[in-house]
Amino acid sequence: EQSKMDEERLLQDIGALVSTAMHRKKEL
Repeated sequence: EQSKMDEERLLQDIGALVSTAMHRKKEL
């Protein structure tokens, strides 16, 4: 159960990083 929560948190962090990178690419 605990590892499942950590996995979801990791996926959310990765998604946030990806969206941030996409925004930065558009600005450049």
